[in-house]
Amino acid sequence: MRNSYTVLISGRLSVAIVAVAACLLAAAGQLRSEEQSPSAAPNSKPDRVQLEAQFKKADAARVAAKDKTKERADAARNAMQVASDIAWIAFDSGKFEEAATWFAKSADLKDESYAAGRAYWEEYERTGAVEEDAKIDGQIKTLGDQLAKAEESKKAILRTLIHGWEKNRYLTRFNTLSTLEQLARDNNDAENLLKYTTRSLEIRRLELSYLTKVKAPVEEVNQKIAHVATALERVSNAQADLALFDQAEKSGLEALELRRALPESMPERKLEESLSALARMYAFNVGDLPKARDYYQQALASIEASAAVRQKDLTEDRFMTPERKAAMTKDELAKHEETEAQTRDMKLALDRMSQAMALLNLGDISQEEGDLKKAVSYYEMARKVGEDLPKGGYINVFEIFRARIRARVWGGLAYLHAESGEVDLAVKELNETIAIKRQIGQDDWTAQSLLQAADLAFSKGDNANARQLLEQARQIFAAAHKLSSVVSATQFLTVIADEEGKLDEAASRGGEALLLARKTGNFSAVSGSARALASIRVKQNKLDEARTLIDEAKGADAKTGSVSDRMGTLGTEGELFEAKGENEKALESFKEAVKLVESVRATAASETTFADVKRNYRPYERIVRILIKLNRADEAFDYLNRAKSKKLQESLRLSSMKSGDKTMQGLLDRAAGLETKLNAASSQLRTEEAKPETERDKGKIENLKTVVASTQGEFRRVVEQIKSSNPNWEKFMTVNPKALKETQRSIPAGVMLIQYAPLGEQLYIFLVSKESLKIVIAPGKPEDLWKKIKTVRKQITTGESGGPLTKNLTALYDLLISPIESDLAQIKTIAFIPNQLLFYLPMQALAKKQADGALRYLIEDKEIVYLTAADVMSVVQPPDNEKSTDGMVAFGNPTGANLPAAEAEVKAIAQVFPSTEVLSGGEVTKVALNTEQMLNKRIVHFATHGILNATTPADSYIQLATAVAPGQDRLTVGEVWDLPLRKVTLVTLSACESALGDKDPDGGEITTLAEAFSSAGATTVLASLWSVGDESTKELMVEFYRQLASGQSKAAALQSAEIKLLKNPKFARPLYWAPFVLMGDWR
Repeated sequence: MRNSYTVLISGRLSVAIVAVAACLLAAAGQLRSEEQSPSAAPNSKPDRVQLEAQFKKADAARVAAKDKTKERADAARNAMQVASDIAWIAFDSGKFEEAATWFAKSADLKDESYAAGRAYWEEYERTGAVEEDAKIDGQIKTLGDQLAKAEESKKAILRTLIHGWEKNRYLTRFNTLSTLEQLARDNNDAENLLKYTTRSLEIRRLELSYLTKVKAPVEEVNQKIAHVATALERVSNAQADLALFDQAEKSGLEALELRRALPESMPERKLEESLSALARMYAFNVGDLPKARDYYQQALASIEASAAVRQKDLTEDRFMTPERKAAMTKDELAKHEETEAQTRDMKLALDRMSQAMALLNLGDISQEEGDLKKAVSYYEMARKVGEDLPKGGYINVFEIFRARIRARVWGGLAYLHAESGEVDLAVKELNETIAIKRQIGQDDWTAQSLLQAADLAFSKGDNANARQLLEQARQIFAAAHKLSSVVSATQFLTVIADEEGKLDEAASRGGEALLLARKTGNFSAVSGSARALASIRVKQNKLDEARTLIDEAKGADAKTGSVSDRMGTLGTEGELFEAKGENEKALESFKEAVKLVESVRATAASETTFADVKRNYRPYERIVRILIKLNRADEAFDYLNRAKSKKLQESLRLSSMKSGDKTMQGLLDRAAGLETKLNAASSQLRTEEAKPETERDKGKIENLKTVVASTQGEFRRVVEQIKSSNPNWEKFMTVNPKALKETQRSIPAGVMLIQYAPLGEQLYIFLVSKESLKIVIAPGKPEDLWKKIKTVRKQITTGESGGPLTKNLTALYDLLISPIESDLAQIKTIAFIPNQLLFYLPMQALAKKQADGALRYLIEDKEIVYLTAADVMSVVQPPDNEKSTDGMVAFGNPTGANLPAAEAEVKAIAQVFPSTEVLSGGEVTKVALNTEQMLNKRIVHFATHGILNATTPADSYIQLATAVAPGQDRLTVGEVWDLPLRKVTLVTLSACESALGDKDPDGGEITTLAEAFSSAGATTVLASLWSVGDESTKELMVEFYRQLASGQSKAAALQSAEIKLLKNPKFARPLYWAPFVLMGDWR
């Protein structure tokens, strides 16, 4: 699962209130408005000379201090900080080699500080704690001797003192181990963190055994059980971080059972602590989103159920009796009440934060699963939790937590809207996030949002703003000594300069990023930086340097094993070979990149991010371009279709696939869970292996390799079971379309397949008939084509007519049809193979001006069909003789759809098409659809809402009758795959509507739905590209089915119906007659 780029609290929510208070004390003074933010005082930082003098002094103190002491650790840490400050001054001065040397020195000192600190505290645990035990034993012996001789009235006090000293024994050891835990945590030392948390757990268990043995009060025993549960949760977290998932789950469940056994009236019971810890593990480590969601929901239910107990705890003084209060002085009482108020504020804030975090993480999970509506709902609920906090509070705690929650919510919404293509809204929300983060003084946190804002600005073409945001982020990262983050921002600036054609600047930025990346030791950063600089050197014709850089990137890729990095490096290598004129070698590199693309399935947990979706299709574009150069047009055509097949595979999530067969559904669910777990573990392995060698956790790497290997093996076995159980799933699981050479002769006479391929600055047109294959270069650029398509679609769907629309329709005809007009002269049927925005262009509406000034639409001369299948050439095979030749079942206006005209539509169709059975209202159900006897007709017609989701194609659906059971009122894409449509030749969706958002869609929602019906057995789908008026839809459908009933082919019937409407002045606008496209078999 995507890890959120914002963090509300450092560490787990189960930390002690005192620790949180300490953090907030540091932050309290930072809560401020933008207007009140003080500017840095001039010359407030020491200069280079002063810093070098400080370093000399600090380093001398370090050398003078004994090894394995606190003094040595503190001195090394001081020297480390000064060395880092000197490094950044050198960096800002452009002295990168010098900066790198100081960065390395700082890193070495950090390691030394940790080693000395750990050695000191481990020694203290071995010897100091033993000495402390001896002192405690002496005190207990003295008190024991006194107890033996004491009067009865004093024995209770002496027993209490003895009991206190015994508990102090455990507390001393626990505090020492807590210090070691924090050291390990701060230094990302996972193995030692597990060791220390395990020993802390042992101390907690020993203390519990002691309390049980001495029959301590039940309240005290229960408190210690809660402490044991907390220790188990920390052990579980450490085990999960080391990829010991089975052990982590066991520890987490044991903690949960301990908490469940505690009295419900006990405030410290806090079931949500264990539930949330398990949820985090399943979400972020294991990748099991359904299980994570279930545990987060249980955590919320626990918080809700214990509300009364918590409220009572906030209002009661549990540690001071009225008698003791009465004995206090006025000052003592005031101090006590102040402490109580502070404790109440912290408890309330932590409770609300726990609730908000569960809601926010549920929002993230919903977003990963594609349910954006539910994600927004969770984010809004989390925001309300923050807004409901009181004002002020101890050290302004409520204001700080409220601001943090708001920032996290705005950030989540921004990410969500960026994903869905609503860029302007995402930018607005990010600006809110950044303003809040700056207000609370979280600079490093702010910089992460600045990076995302820069990405959105870049995607909108606002490079100047993107540069400004990146420079701000770089400065913040530099001030915070985040070297890897500085590398990321610098890489981004390299990309922008390259995009703008400023190659010298790009090379300078790229060199800077690579130099810093090498010093971080992060191999993924090295690969990306070397690859980017190599690409620039190719453009500058500095090919020898490019070769050296590519070899460096390959070496880094071998260390990380990252598929995306290897894919990118192979692509750059191919470009190098191409620049040298070695096209066959370029082809081999590009083929290797495509193999990598097709070896994995992109899922929510994969390494592809929302800003990098097009990366997977770049290898296909490169390979098609080089094949055209090599005059191998048939292979180029095949790779275009492989790209379509891959795109379909990626548009569907295993988790969205549904089957009526319980065994098959079990396999699908198992495969979905294994795939997510595999991607989560693989991502963690890449991250760990990308670290500098000194920082890598070898134990964690070995554990993750074991998890990846075992999960991968099981996933493949389950996939093979799915494929062998139902051949329809094969195309979803693999990329293997038929080759053109094998199937070209099957194309019927009079049919021309046309595919437009935008490659760089050129638009290629592939023309394929039974006898020939030809490539034509269109006289325009893809960028101009996309602009015209967007404009035309907007003009048509808003009902525009007249000059502006006519001008654009004729311009598109000139661009797309005129260059091949002579090739189409003898062609009866055009089969367009669309991609990207061409899915949303009604080709039938392209028009040519006649000599007399009249318009003639393409549909008036040609039958038109779209081939959208993953395997395009499968459509041209001879028709299946097993299909039904008559009859129709028409579903219209299901209960809740509020489409009275749709009911009239299906009744009118029944009058012109023989043997039509009409179902409407409450009859339009999943039960009816899954009845093979009902669907053994020639045609299935849906006159109901069809919602096509361009952002998440797998979430497209057809509305059915309102039902009590959840999910029964929607027929999802995943469920369509399992419908019994083997006898059906045509499925019609007469009320489809696409929500495209602001980003450029690629037709995924159209191909996904059409492919689902095709895989279920239907050979053709007729659907609308936009929402259409009731009257025109009815007229077109009635005429279409009248022509079909008379024996016309599907393409000819649609052509006749569209021509009839466009000749009617009432429906002459393309809005009315051009929305429907035929996809699949046109015969």
